[in-house]
Amino acid sequence: MAGTPGSSPFFVNEVGFDPVETLKCATLNGAKIISSDDETGSLEVGKIGDVVVVEGDVVADISVLEHRKNIRRVLQSGVTKAGTESTVEITPIPLLQ
Repeated sequence: MAGTPGSSPFFVNEVGFDPVETLKCATLNGAKIISSDDETGSLEVGKIGDVVVVEGDVVADISVLEHRKNIRRVLQSGVTKAGTESTVEITPIPLLQ
């Protein structure tokens, strides 16, 4: 599936971005565009951070983000908004390298 404009597979398959570049566009670069990268866009001390924990390796297969069944937990500003799994293994993705 090639995806539709705005979807992860579209950017990976049609535009030629790799999964990490796609995630940066959706987070850090998006925050820079709206001039809020001093508060959002990356997980750093003092910034407002939202996290989506998924089952799967988004670098190997970014399409795992498109399937609700893969979402294990959603944290918004440090508060769990969805999901309750407490034994989720988290592998950070180095977006700022």
